[in-house]
Amino acid sequence: LRLNLFLDALPIFEQLQKLRPNEPSYIYMLAAAYLQKGDRPQAETLMRRYIALRPNDPAGYYQLGLALYGLNRFAEARQALERSLSLREHPETEFLLGLVAENEGSLDEAIQRMERVLALAPEHAAAQATLGIALAKRGDYERARLALERAIALDPRNRRAHYQLGLVYARLGDKGRARQMIEIAEKMRVEERDRERATFKLV
Repeated sequence: LRLNLFLDALPIFEQLQKLRPNEPSYIYMLAAAYLQKGDRPQAETLMRRYIALRPNDPAGYYQLGLALYGLNRFAEARQALERSLSLREHPETEFLLGLVAENEGSLDEAIQRMERVLALAPEHAAAQATLGIALAKRGDYERARLALERAIALDPRNRRAHYQLGLVYARLGDKGRARQMIEIAEKMRVEERDRERATFKLV
């Protein structure tokens, strides 16, 4: 599972869980494998079983929140993530709560949470990008530019950051840089599509 070979891990954890159906660690790992596979409803069901057995484990609530977020059930995701955060402060939990806030349209909260993530983990590229996007949505283009430039410096392959920075440059009147960023984002999109097609053929 740590090697991201979740399709190989999944049948192993299914067999272990059949042998010991009430072993919390097997339920947790099986849920994590389903989550990586993209089967969020199954991951939710299993993680709720895990939480019933381990009600004070922040990781269980985080994984549940991740599954619910992927299902666009933001209010339930928020509840699970806030429970996780009450048990243990962690930048990834704060980050996911920031994404929930962004999707709910709560830009001020999203900005505050991303700033908190960056206070805990200054090299968190995704938090920098999300902070920049939220600032841009609020109309604070200069701060958005700084955050998105920092995000790209941390992760040059962040397509969304390039695209959003292009939009910010356009808002600031720098059409040359805006065009450059949009072109880079489009090139990345084509490369990602080609990689996905190649992977699909191999599978």
